[in-house]
Amino acid sequence: MAEPDFYLSDEQRELQRVVREFTAKEITPIAAECDAAERFPKHLFPIVGELGYLGLGLPEAIGGYGGSTLDYTVLWEELAYGAPPASRLASMSMLRWPVPSSRASAPKN
Repeated sequence: MAEPDFYLSDEQRELQRVVREFTAKEITPIAAECDAAERFPKHLFPIVGELGYLGLGLPEAIGGYGGSTLDYTVLWEELAYGAPPASRLASMSMLRWPVPSSRASAPKN
């Protein structure tokens, strides 16, 4: 059995850097306010989409960005590190896993 490789690739380190900068600029400054108001920062979704990360971890064949589970983990870890309320976004990971299997079993036209 092969030993797991826990080192990030150059691409994953770049992903980490970009998401860390995004979090510091866009999420951390408003995190306490959003938490106090019990408001989710929905306005950030288009920005994350423009970065190409909303579909990270989903197969490109179904409209995702591709990437591995580790890529996806790096993304959510950086969001949560910059602002704990942003970790609520990680709950969307529960929605990510059924998509490929439901698309694969959907009727074809």
